[in-house]
Amino acid sequence: MDATEVLDQMLQNGPFVHISVSPNGKYVTLCSVEGKVWVIRSDFQEKLSEYDTGTGGEELPRAVEWCGNDSVVLAWDEEVHMIGPRGSVLKHYYDNFVHLVPEIDGIRIITTEKCEFLQKVPGN
Repeated sequence: MDATEVLDQMLQNGPFVHISVSPNGKYVTLCSVEGKVWVIRSDFQEKLSEYDTGTGGEELPRAVEWCGNDSVVLAWDEEVHMIGPRGSVLKHYYDNFVHLVPEIDGIRIITTEKCEFLQKVPGN
């Protein structure tokens, strides 16, 4: 979609409640009303990974944000799931409400008690 036209990508898995584009613009994350998360190329030609939140669409993530260009972070009130390349998942649990702040090289996780920064471990 741009200012002059809209192009239907013929996605059959929607409707989607969250759509997020990676910082480099190469990937798109889609979160459906059934609680399924897909990472696809931005040209919509290839699905790279799929993740089922296990909520059955009853408790959808409040936020879906990119952590750099390599992983996607989902946030509920007190829970965070980080989906890495090829669908690997890390789950983090907190004692208070979680707020996500995406940055170009990672993501900030803010609660009432602390602020954490998640990022890919830099190579040599």
